Amino acid sequence: MFYSNKTSKNIAIIRLQRQVTTTTDWILKWRLKLNTQKTVSVLFGSSRNAPKRQIKIQDTPITWKNRATYLGVVLDKPLRLHQHVKSCVHRAKQTRAALYPILNSKSRIPMSTRLTIYRIYIRPILLYVATAWGPLISESNWRNIEAVQNVAIRTITSAHFLTRNNKILHPPISSIRSEVERATKIFLHRNSQSSFSHIRELGTLPAPQIISRRPRPLTFTQ
Repeated sequence: MFYSNKTSKNIAIIRLQRQVTTTTDWILKWRLKLNTQKTVSVLFGSSRNAPKRQIKIQDTPITWKNRATYLGVVLDKPLRLHQHVKSCVHRAKQTRAALYPILNSKSRIPMSTRLTIYRIYIRPILLYVATAWGPLISESNWRNIEAVQNVAIRTITSAHFLTRNNKILHPPISSIRSEVERATKIFLHRNSQSSFSHIRELGTLPAPQIISRRPRPLTFTQ
């Protein structure tokens, strides 16, 4: 992934092109090949118009897109991560449906084992690299994520529809959001102990003073 951050998108594109050109020279030197068909450019921010200038790899222009997938995370243009959450929820629901014959309350498998199956096969889908995208998503996306776990637990326990989610199990399974917040604080704490300054600064920069519906990134304070 190549990245450039600048107020002026034209300057950012010029810097990005320099990175690509330098890397391309190194790739050619070592007789490697970069697949331009799987490469996309994304201008993150509120700008609705795609830049006229295009990034080129060996004279091949790279198309500007509204989203890109990097290491399994769908990064959309405004960085609201809505598409990524939608993808996670969809895959988790598919897995839950596939496991329904052994997760439902009529299964002969003990409840403790069924809960373990949920923790192993479904919950990790919702928690995958959540320390990176969790602090950026909206409340509605959090509700969609939590709903997947709530339905799974109710399927396993056959809880009455009037029973609150946090009263079904004793002790209850921690919510996805609380688990993400805990993992994020641990992650940022480890970063703060790093011997490298650029790693120590991750997640500690002040939030920009703009009006946004997205919550501020989580920060770890000692």
